Amino acid sequence: VTVTMIGSDGTTVETKTTNEGMYNFNKRQVNKNTSYDLKLDKEGFLPVSGKETTVGRESSTDLVLNFKLDPIPPTPIPLPEIRFELDSHRLQEQYKDSLNDLIATMKDKPSLVVELGSHTDFRADAEYNDTLSLKRAQSIVDYLVTQGIDRDRLVAKGYGERLPRTLRKDITIDGYTFNEGTTLTEEYIKGLRSRKQREAAHQLNRRTTFKILRTDYVPKKDKVAEIDSTLFSGIELNPEENKVKLAIKNENYIILVVANGVQLDAVYSKNSDAIYLSFDVAMKFLKNARITVDNFIQGEAAIKEDGTIVENAEVSIDQVRIANKELENVKMIVSYNQEQELIIGDSGLKLFGDFTIDQENDELIFDPATPFEQPGQQEK
Repeated sequence: VTVTMIGSDGTTVETKTTNEGMYNFNKRQVNKNTSYDLKLDKEGFLPVSGKETTVGRESSTDLVLNFKLDPIPPTPIPLPEIRFELDSHRLQEQYKDSLNDLIATMKDKPSLVVELGSHTDFRADAEYNDTLSLKRAQSIVDYLVTQGIDRDRLVAKGYGERLPRTLRKDITIDGYTFNEGTTLTEEYIKGLRSRKQREAAHQLNRRTTFKILRTDYVPKKDKVAEIDSTLFSGIELNPEENKVKLAIKNENYIILVVANGVQLDAVYSKNSDAIYLSFDVAMKFLKNARITVDNFIQGEAAIKEDGTIVENAEVSIDQVRIANKELENVKMIVSYNQEQELIIGDSGLKLFGDFTIDQENDELIFDPATPFEQPGQQEK
């Protein structure tokens, strides 16, 4: 197993385990007052990680971290029951909990790329079943994206009726038991005695599975809202002073705003009654898990069936910074057909404190003497 140790001091050390599964880093490789991330990888196995630190340790000691790697399942794994209404691909509310374990796994192991596969029974024609199953798989992918999973880590696949299920264990459904090893082919199901038993077998064939495709996913650099260098040349991302330089574009003042770690151009519109976030930026934030469905005031109602955000949805941004003023849980409205990344007016700026605009020097200046308190109305 390859073991990589990455230190907070910028050091990276790699080793491999022995045939007995032992590994070690010596005292020349482990530094004082340093926190470490350990990553373990082996082809055919799920990656694992751990943490250790020497911060606060005043004497030498052996630090022992044991890990267990689980093999990647060779075949797709059926998810807990997810039922769809007849001829529908809409994921029903009562079955979303069936995806909780998968969501937890995807968040715990961020290098995984998985396939979500949907299967139908053999009723209706094959072409129709292929289309319906793909739509059902895509609806699950769209839901996972709203829960903070990067869309690039998810592949939707519709198998239609082509892969009848082979049971890995005895399963009882609707009072009927189907034995381990049974393959639910059309011939087998038509040979069952009662209509209810046949319906139960059809239900077992109508399933959703997940399969691990890769374990080497690396998040892409977030390219959302890259700043035009001609606007903010030489300006720090997080200025420490209580003022920030204003750029001018198309006769508008542009304010540098940092939202959830991403720098955005905010057009100053004096009389704007709210802070407006463009649909494009909001979708990129959602795709890259900078926001999730929990950030929306309307909750899941803010996300359409196709995974896009509804117009005028209210979203709470965890951290927003202008100059040296930082707020938590700042409400913004998602605006369609808005070219500007952000629009902010006096009412929005006053959330951060009293301010003036120095038009002679093109600067936004917050009053340093103003007590800075988090507004209660900004809570999620």
